[in-house]
Amino acid sequence: MKVPPREDGIVVEQSGALGRPINAFINPACLYIATLQEGASRKTGRDFLRILARIMRWDDWAVAPWWKLTATETTYIRACLVRDYAPATARLAVNMLKGVLKQAFRVGLTDADTYQRAVMLPSVKGRSAVAGRMLTEEEVQKLAEEIGRLPSPRGVMLSALFATALGGGLRREELAILKVDDFSADDVHLLVHGKGRRERVQALPPWAGKTLRRWATLRATLGLVTPFLFVQVSATQVRDHGLSPWGVWCTITSVVKELHMEHFTPHDLRRTFASRMIDETDLVSVSKLMGHSNIQMTAHYDRRGTKAAEKAVAGLAAWGFDSVPVPAIEETPDVKKTIDIDPPAKP
Repeated sequence: MKVPPREDGIVVEQSGALGRPINAFINPACLYIATLQEGASRKTGRDFLRILARIMRWDDWAVAPWWKLTATETTYIRACLVRDYAPATARLAVNMLKGVLKQAFRVGLTDADTYQRAVMLPSVKGRSAVAGRMLTEEEVQKLAEEIGRLPSPRGVMLSALFATALGGGLRREELAILKVDDFSADDVHLLVHGKGRRERVQALPPWAGKTLRRWATLRATLGLVTPFLFVQVSATQVRDHGLSPWGVWCTITSVVKELHMEHFTPHDLRRTFASRMIDETDLVSVSKLMGHSNIQMTAHYDRRGTKAAEKAVAGLAAWGFDSVPVPAIEETPDVKKTIDIDPPAKP
């Protein structure tokens, strides 16, 4: 018995005896999405595959014939991306296109020669402007003061949420899945579940740990059942549900609008943490704190601008040059200045 294709690109022939799929076909684009990390990475992947499908005038990326793309089509797709998008966006889209074609080759939908020619694309040159920003000390101070004035329990939870983001540099996905049991009894450590199922023990500054403990204590008195640390709280209601990553985004950006502050995102809080930590310690240590597997990624989070470099240059040792005596003007010998008006004669 044949079943028509599903929206996710899966065609399944059902076995009448056992009711299990046989001769199943899964679109290589769906296979590629399955290789990405759950959550934001898969959402980003689907968004980019929609862009690629629109370039080819395909209605649905999940059922599109990606395995039919040759070097001619991939060259055209790359040219469109370079023309219409920023360099970083175009590079990511080209990499995802190569990922889909790799899956098509892996499952035997295209031959090796066609695949190699299709992915043999020039790299996308150029660099986009640095995204995001670092919050100033004045902004952080205002944030803490204004949130502290909000009524409980909303003000207490928001203080804990911002303190954890600024003091621990957590991603919004990590903030969303943080559980009560992940907060240690010593008030200075968090068990963070990061990307790629990598766990890390994150140290918190004392002020962040104290703020988080105040919310954990209040949370226990509210009788919440959900294991998640941060929940949905409004001015009049506390819901016994954890925040999704999108909920973390909405919660933080709504506070920004409420306090009439210059726009910033949850990831800007992470950038602020990274930039402040780079001032305090080495890049390797900051990379571990942020859960990065590549130190180059950590360097991209530095938003201190030129002030940090100027401060570092100003602090260079003088190596004794500052003690070299400068002769007084009257002690400086006269130097006769000569100017050659006529060029020297040729020999």
